[in-house]
Amino acid sequence: MAIVMGGVDLHLQENLRSRIRATLSIYKALFRTSQITDFYGQGILDTYTIHMNSITPEISFLYNIVNKKLKIYMGAGIDLNFCWSDGRIYRSENLTTGQIYRFREPPVELISEWPSYNVKAGIMLGHWELGATGYIRGIVASGNYEILNGDLYFIWLGFHFSKKALIKPTLQK
Repeated sequence: MAIVMGGVDLHLQENLRSRIRATLSIYKALFRTSQITDFYGQGILDTYTIHMNSITPEISFLYNIVNKKLKIYMGAGIDLNFCWSDGRIYRSENLTTGQIYRFREPPVELISEWPSYNVKAGIMLGHWELGATGYIRGIVASGNYEILNGDLYFIWLGFHFSKKALIKPTLQK
């Protein structure tokens, strides 16, 4: 998977413990999944391959658990996935006879946009950040295709161009 991300952090408190993060992710990924089914007493291996592109805006609430020079945070949020496919291949193999069926445009209907949840954790030191993100319930097909209902997890390294808070709350008298 190749991914490019950009975003902004908006601090919610003066002590900089909590913040809202708005991110835009653009990725290109190859998803491959297999499942063996028992079709009329014969084992069938179904394999589905998708070359998927996505633009995903997300918003997350993050909270620094450790708020010293080395910040450790956790958070959660929501995102909206806008996806399209460069190619889909469905392959069905009869494990008893060895017969293979291939379909370039399989009868599986892909969804072009769907909401999902995200979870995040990370470590910040100076301008650098090492994070892990999971898109939970990232459904990419309509109908009841359980082999296509998956989650997406990735680890990333980021650089912050500014350590200053963009919005600092002020108390007015």
